This record gives sequence, C-alpha cells and structure tokens, in this order.
Amino acid sequence: MKKLLSIIMTLLLLATSVCTLYGCQLTSSRTRNQVSITVIIGENELSVDTMESNLHMVLVELLDGNKISSYVYSGSTYSVYITQIDELTPTVASNEFITVFHSIDDDGLKMYGVDNVVVGDKTLYCSGVGVSMLPIVDGATYYIFIDSYSGE
Repeated sequence: MKKLLSIIMTLLLLATSVCTLYGCQLTSSRTRNQVSITVIIGENELSVDTMESNLHMVLVELLDGNKISSYVYSGSTYSVYITQIDELTPTVASNEFITVFHSIDDDGLKMYGVDNVVVGDKTLYCSGVGVSMLPIVDGATYYIFIDSYSGE
C-alpha cells in the first residue's frame, strides 16, 4: 500500500511540475495584429509596420531587414542596454548614453523627473523601462538618441 501511495504521489508531483513549467514557457514576441509605428533614431525617421510586441524585437527586425546599419547591445534579450544603434555611438568619456523616449501615455512606462520632448505634434516621455519591456502600441512614436549627463 505504501509503495502504491508513493508511486501515486510521485506521478502527481511530476504532473504538477510539468504543468507548472509548461505554463512558464516563453511566449512569442509577436502581437496578434500588425501595427504601424514611427521609430526615430537620431535624425533617421522610419515608418514601421510590425507584429512584434516590444521595441527590442522591432529593432532586431529593422537590423535584419537592413533598415538600420547596426544594433549593438549588452545584456540579454530580457535586459537590453543599447551601446550602438544605426549611426549613434555614444562617447563614454563625454558621459553620453543612448536614451529612449516614446509617446505612450502610461504612467508605468514613464520616467519621472525627466523633461518631456515634443517631436512634431507628439509629446514624448522618457522611457521608464528598457526596450525589451517597452510595448509596441499602434500609432506610437519611439525616439532613440544620444543624451548625456553631468559627471559632477
């Protein structure tokens, strides 16, 4: 009886583990519908139709489609720090870095304490999340440029 109970408990534990791991698997980076966005990299403005769900994957798509000349980042797909993109290469000695602004009016995606930027008729907010977590929203504008900070 104990052996049968042990076998049942082992199978139950195994089934629970399989279901849990299956539920945690990575989902596709693609959204359900194609959306149109604007990506501005420095002075280069691109109109993009995509099915990707985050800005990192859109940038990979632009590189793969030869729409931008380079996209170099450190970290992993889930924690991306852009070190070079297209013609933008920040100078570390000058305290430069690549920053991202977007037009998505969502408090969870904004970095407070940073002035907004107006491009055309759109107000852009400094991104409070990395490009791998920044969602793609139909009609949104994403502005990537070199910024700097005072080292004092």
